[in-house]
Amino acid sequence: APAPLLGLGTNSVQMYAFAVDWADTRKTRLDGPTALPVAEFNPACGLLYTFASRTAAPCAPQPVTGLVGQAALIGLDVLSDRPMFRLAWRRFADRHEAMVVTHAVDAQPRAAVALRWYELRRTGSAPWGVHQQGSYTPDGDSRWMSSAAMDKFGGIAVGYSVSGPTLTF
Repeated sequence: APAPLLGLGTNSVQMYAFAVDWADTRKTRLDGPTALPVAEFNPACGLLYTFASRTAAPCAPQPVTGLVGQAALIGLDVLSDRPMFRLAWRRFADRHEAMVVTHAVDAQPRAAVALRWYELRRTGSAPWGVHQQGSYTPDGDSRWMSSAAMDKFGGIAVGYSVSGPTLTF
């Protein structure tokens, strides 16, 4: 069966299907992308931060580190140009399939970085579509490096890293 791969586009999730033919590897193929429209978003770290050119400075702030008295914040790289680990897939008893995935988005002015999550679904041979989605930014701290999972009842959990200029542990 083709293995799904995801990338990010302009306000879309780009879905590819990778199919390996182990008997004749010349028949192996990568189909797509198919763009699945999602709610508008801006990549965290600004538009200069792309897969081809990482010219923007790291953008998730953290408390001052390094030398005593250092004045500048040291930002963290949130890898906002790609979906985060993992693309979790499940098939349910009613025969629908679901995948959950996350990535980092710009949440200005409330926070430096927010996490965005998606549930993608299909039933039978129908095409994949976005079933539900959301961005999580409850306060002024950044949330990034996230990972989503789904239980057998369809409940979704997302884990993530959090940082901020005054956050201490």
